[in-house]
Amino acid sequence: MQQQHIPVLLQEAIEILKPEKGIIIDATVGLGGHAKAILKDSKVSIIGLDQDGEALGLAKKTLSDFKNRVVLLQENFGHLKEIVEEERVLGKVNGIIIDLGVSSLQLENPKRGFSFQKEGPLDMRMDERAKLTAYQIVNSWPKEKIFEILRSYGEERFAGRIANSIVTERRKKKIETTLELSEIVKKAVPFSGKIHPATRTFQALRIAVNEELLNLERALKDSVEVLAPKGKIIVISFHSLEDRIVKRFFKDMKGKSFFNILTKKPIRAALEEVNINPRSRSARLRAAEKI
Repeated sequence: MQQQHIPVLLQEAIEILKPEKGIIIDATVGLGGHAKAILKDSKVSIIGLDQDGEALGLAKKTLSDFKNRVVLLQENFGHLKEIVEEERVLGKVNGIIIDLGVSSLQLENPKRGFSFQKEGPLDMRMDERAKLTAYQIVNSWPKEKIFEILRSYGEERFAGRIANSIVTERRKKKIETTLELSEIVKKAVPFSGKIHPATRTFQALRIAVNEELLNLERALKDSVEVLAPKGKIIVISFHSLEDRIVKRFFKDMKGKSFFNILTKKPIRAALEEVNINPRSRSARLRAAEKI
């Protein structure tokens, strides 16, 4: 059964893109929600990228009515320029949309190891062809490196305490599962009652495993060459680390007269959307247009 998927800030993204014809890159096609809405009311062709093979299979079904206008590739958007060169459309792309959210497909499948609330292996790979897993980081990396990941990628104030606990526990036995790690973090961190104590740790490990921030920086840099004049880029982020990277990049590109910024402040989900899809609460959309 296909997973239910509600694309975040859909109408806002379409209103900015105003797709009519040309080429749009959905750099995180996921289950195909944004792409389907774009295709339905336009003559656009879409290149859809996703590193998650399972998601790509479902996107193929979602977009089957538009298959003549869709190319789906199992690729990481961190290789955006190379992909576009391979497709022979460098400098001809009219729009790029990057939705940085982790999909329900990934979170709700215990075997993928993304959730601290479901028993599963410490995996967290978005691309299951990749070698590095959360298990390797937790059980093999030095304490100092784990501390740095938790502090930098999780903005975890108890990074030192958690890193110490992880190293102490792994000396006794390997930390095998998501719930084992979740319990270790819970014992190390005072519970405030607002968010689960393991939230930031799991976020940090996921970012490290998938090199998420590095790939975002690469894709943003590539977008300058990939986009056609007047081409637009939209990025939907879900935490401050991503949003700061996008904000800084757009500001820098405006200063160099490469981009005009289309969103003075990030666009947030309206209350109606948050009520339907609570995960949209943290979404922030920023957009820019190539000069």
